[in-house]
Amino acid sequence: MEFRGVIFVSFLIFQLGVNSNAFPVNDLISKLPGQPDVNFRQFAGYIDVDDNVVGRSLFYYFVEAEKDPLTQPLTVWLTGGPGCSSVGDAFGSVGPFIVTKDAHGLQTNFISWNKVSNLLFIDSPIGSGWSYSNIISDYSNGDDSTSKIIVYILHY
Repeated sequence: MEFRGVIFVSFLIFQLGVNSNAFPVNDLISKLPGQPDVNFRQFAGYIDVDDNVVGRSLFYYFVEAEKDPLTQPLTVWLTGGPGCSSVGDAFGSVGPFIVTKDAHGLQTNFISWNKVSNLLFIDSPIGSGWSYSNIISDYSNGDDSTSKIIVYILHY
């Protein structure tokens, strides 16, 4: 299986720090709706995972560590599974924000892992969260096909 569009992720794995300047400028999030002010950057977009198929893409959300992101480690979060979204955990458990009780905004998550690590959430397998494919058979997946895609991305 051939993959493309993962160059911007590969630099995360093979460096001591994370240089988020290498993320596509178009993926930079200036501010989410209802988000409090923050002192870190965040990016979201798609990782195209096949040169031969237009529209086979995994959705990602990347959050810099709050302090000195270039020297902090990278945590890759893969919840995944039918109906599950890794990105959902960014707003309900380990990410920098949690949804307010009235569900009309975001508030700071005081126990967010981005206090000590850069965070990369990837919706996997194809079909979970906002990840998708234009090929119906891609939705019949499991741990084997998902691990092949993720391992390739992380070792590209």
